[in-house]
Amino acid sequence: MIEIENVSKRYNGLPAVKNVSMTIRAHEFVTIVGMSGSGKTTLLRMINRLVEVDEGTIKIDGVDNRDVSGPQLRRSIGYAIQQHGLFPHRSVAENIGTVPGLLGWTVEKTGERVDELLSLFQLDPAIYRDRYPHELSGGQQQRVGVARALAARPNILLMDEPFGALDPVIRNKAREDLQKIQQQLGTTIVMVTHDMEEALALGHRIAIMDGGELVQFAEPADVLRNPASEFVESLVGKGEKPFRLLAFASVEDLIEPGEASGSPISGQLSLRDALAEFVAQGKTSLPVKDENARIVGQITLDSLVRNGSGTP
Repeated sequence: MIEIENVSKRYNGLPAVKNVSMTIRAHEFVTIVGMSGSGKTTLLRMINRLVEVDEGTIKIDGVDNRDVSGPQLRRSIGYAIQQHGLFPHRSVAENIGTVPGLLGWTVEKTGERVDELLSLFQLDPAIYRDRYPHELSGGQQQRVGVARALAARPNILLMDEPFGALDPVIRNKAREDLQKIQQQLGTTIVMVTHDMEEALALGHRIAIMDGGELVQFAEPADVLRNPASEFVESLVGKGEKPFRLLAFASVEDLIEPGEASGSPISGQLSLRDALAEFVAQGKTSLPVKDENARIVGQITLDSLVRNGSGTP
């Protein structure tokens, strides 16, 4: 658990972060979103003391982070950045093994961890272990960067715009991979992004920064339905809000009795994807199937639209 209590930071007398308090639960994925200069990166970097707080405290599992030396603290917290920060003259295995080496792991233990992580990120160890960063694609470099951040099995992973340099297709795949890995490992992740779509897609909760202040900290659906300010409303986007809301509910939430024609859709499908099916099939109702492909009812376009608009 990360407890941020009344934290402030100033540069040349000007506030970058103003009296921010928030608690990030263990195993939670929190995204921090805001415009450039909003203080989101400064707040992130205060957690591992790459930036020192001026006022307030940050506790990790109940321990003030200033009670631990900076290097020791940073070796226990994974950190991944936009440009991945790989050492160009070290192989993939050497890059991933950097922190385990600093912590005194044996060569055998480090090698096993390297292979484990490469496999987890769908990079065949036999093929990629001895390659160098310049021999990898941008998406592969980013995956190796995240693998390096996870190498010493940290309980916490901090990420600063990790996918910003990737093209849209690779970026979406990287998001999906990160979600799956977070679910598998249970790592607490705090990620800075300027992309509201990314924040909504990844975060269990979203922290929204504006002018150094924390203006809202809530679950994605709550941010969409109840934006705390005009600034948050503008980030959400009024025109895109209904479609974004549809991503946070599934077809099984709106199943009704009855029969419908058309190709059945899964009850696990998001309402956003279900809307695409309605458009593709040109229907106003569709049959719904369960995991055993049995028809369990129907969903109507009318109920889906009401859900996206927030109307009961």
